[in-house]
Amino acid sequence: MPAGGRALGFVYFAGVKYAGYTAYCAWVIQRAVRKVADADATPVSPWLAGAARTLIGVVVGAAVSLGYWAIPFFSTHDGWMTWLFFGLLIPVRVGEWWLLLRWIYGGFSLQDSTRWKLIAGGIGTSFGLDGLGIVAAFVLPGGLWVC
Repeated sequence: MPAGGRALGFVYFAGVKYAGYTAYCAWVIQRAVRKVADADATPVSPWLAGAARTLIGVVVGAAVSLGYWAIPFFSTHDGWMTWLFFGLLIPVRVGEWWLLLRWIYGGFSLQDSTRWKLIAGGIGTSFGLDGLGIVAAFVLPGGLWVC
């Protein structure tokens, strides 16, 4: 989660997440939704879906960050604690992607197997975007990342 004294680090991180989530929604989720959609049905704009997923991530990320720092067990920053933290993010991200699919794409009859594939791909996308967001927050002027 982005933290620290510089707001631009958060802006860079959120911008990377928004761009990545929008791309995932446009290229992966929209394709799956179009397969089950009626000819008259139009899937939600990937720009809106990307914004919704970013908003979900900001809200949930803030709650998880506050919880992380409030529990001394996690905030010791030992190497294995970092792995445990990211491991515990997996069920959180399952919930985030499930919420997006329910909230934005709930009107389309996705099979459970398709839904779980989209969630798994979304989790991988989220972790990949974390790496890019961290790099952006460090490299771009005014960014700061503390974690």
